[in-house]
Parts: sequence; structure tokens; C-alpha cells
Amino acid sequence: MARWSWEDGGRGITVKIMTGELENVLVNAPDEQIVAFAERFKNYPMPGGFHVKDEPINPNPYARVVSLLNENSNGGAFINLLPGMVYSSCGAYEDVMRDYAVLLGPSRDKSILSMDNYPFP
Repeated sequence: MARWSWEDGGRGITVKIMTGELENVLVNAPDEQIVAFAERFKNYPMPGGFHVKDEPINPNPYARVVSLLNENSNGGAFINLLPGMVYSSCGAYEDVMRDYAVLLGPSRDKSILSMDNYPFP
């Protein structure tokens, strides 16, 4: 019977961690709880970071979680952003992205920019 293994044979494979706790609990948690969450994964052999939230309309409430995970973990943290066509204009989308980047602060250098670009409206 095949078994899951964290060994990647030197191929550079990493694992992104996404849990209900990331999406639903930590956004309202104190900083200490977010740091403790990151600590739980520090010794994982293939840290690829944390996928905090998928396509929130407003990414700003998640910036603090992403920033703290970036500062206190081996991998980067990110949210998967909505594509620009969801917003009322390109300018509105740019404003959302700019505000989010400012809120990330210096930790944005360790973050991953991710979004879906759908081929249909």
C-alpha cells in the first residue's frame, strides 16, 4: 500500500498549508495566536508557506495574518486574490492591490502574489 511521504528526493517540492483555522479563525485572533500557529509548522520538512484565504473581496483584513506568518515561518504566506474583472474598474482594482501591499509592509518581500485570471467574464 502506498504511503504519503514528506520526502521529495531533493526535487525541491514544497507544500502550501491551508486550513479552516487560517481562513476563518486567525483573521480575528490576537497576534500571539497567529505566531503560535506558524510555530506549529516550523519543523515541517517541506515548508512552502501558507495559503491564508481564497479570493476575498477585501483582502485587507487578512494582511495582518499574512504579515505575521511571513515574519514567523519558514515559508511565505499569501491569499489568492480575485481577478481585476470582479471590481468596478481597473482603478478600483489597483486601489485594492495598493492598499493590501501597504498593509503588508516589509513582509511583502516574502509574500507571494497570487490571483486567478479567468478567460471569461
